Amino acid sequence: MYDRHLLCAPTGDVTPALIEKLKSRRSHGRCASASEVRIKLPNGVLRFRTAPGAAPLAAGHPVYVWWSDEAFVCAPVHEVDAHEMPHGDVGAQVQRAREALAQARRDRPARLAAELAHTVDLRLD
Repeated sequence: MYDRHLLCAPTGDVTPALIEKLKSRRSHGRCASASEVRIKLPNGVLRFRTAPGAAPLAAGHPVYVWWSDEAFVCAPVHEVDAHEMPHGDVGAQVQRAREALAQARRDRPARLAAELAHTVDLRLD
């Protein structure tokens, strides 16, 4: 598991619509200092301070920022990716399963013909 850092309310050009948009997805940010995370947006930069008493962040490192239950949190990108990596990309897994099924369907007539030929050979002996 990875350590999540609790963030205070963002500062900058903050609107309720922007907050709702940020709540709906994971955003990429960067640690500006040990206690500040910044997210660059088309209309400016949002700044989040870490909550009082939170462990310091490594300045300059990329982080993900997302809404978790009652507040915004962040975690280093490499930690989140390493945690999620074993689960893999579900879309890629589905695509591989579909390709394997399609190949099995293409191979089925040949397998049945081989089984049938083997059965007929056994009866002729």
